[in-house]
Amino acid sequence: MKRPLYIKKHALVTPVRTPDWKELVPAPMKRRDARIWQLACAASHQVIDPGSGPPPGSVIVGTALGALEETRLFLDGVFTDGLGSPRNFIASVHNSMAGKIALEFGISGPNLTLCDSHNSLASSLIAIDTLPESALPALCCIVDERTKLLDELQPHLSGRCRPFLAERWEEGAAAFIIGSVPETGSVPVRAFGPRPAERRDPESVYRQLIGEHIPGFSGTCLFGESTTSYMQPAITVCETLDRFTKHTVVGSYSPTTGAAAIVELRETP
Repeated sequence: MKRPLYIKKHALVTPVRTPDWKELVPAPMKRRDARIWQLACAASHQVIDPGSGPPPGSVIVGTALGALEETRLFLDGVFTDGLGSPRNFIASVHNSMAGKIALEFGISGPNLTLCDSHNSLASSLIAIDTLPESALPALCCIVDERTKLLDELQPHLSGRCRPFLAERWEEGAAAFIIGSVPETGSVPVRAFGPRPAERRDPESVYRQLIGEHIPGFSGTCLFGESTTSYMQPAITVCETLDRFTKHTVVGSYSPTTGAAAIVELRETP
């Protein structure tokens, strides 16, 4: 990455850990908007205070599957009635979440969605590094939902994907405010990759990336905890930030793309 970036705020919302998460969702959104949009906005509301200053300059959303339930509803309409709901179709477009968040919080700068399986967080951070200073700080939101349809499809997926969706598949949304200026309590963050990796040995790529970009690293490596579901890398980063005490690297591996990446969290200088 070409410049220092800092996590200024972070929040994690999951139905399992935050059973009252819908209380964070504005009432109009509860009535009419896609559930995955609600998850993304609930997490974003935790890191954006409309009354404390201008909104973020841009929004980057990372998602592996997008609004899968909305896609199901649209296709159900096509096959049962011959015409799917336009609302379901619009909501099923992956970038619809980024658009909804931008409208909700008045974010008028760059608006981008990255779909990079388990590596969506790392790729989103790298994308933020390409934004101009005028687009920072950026809101980065990582979100995926677990639906009944996905559980039904899981036994029929390829051998590479099936195990990763069978273990600890936790849905939710993680939101981060990422800036280029350090503040009290902010944590420096960098991401490297994704890079092609062997399915049985992604750790060798993690080590390779560390050796190339973080020479002399002697901190904590969180590899095994971050590869079991689409959301797990972002969840692991949030959990690490909640108790952050030491230089840490979080790895992610995507069986669908056969690539690995790392996210580095450093102590504030």
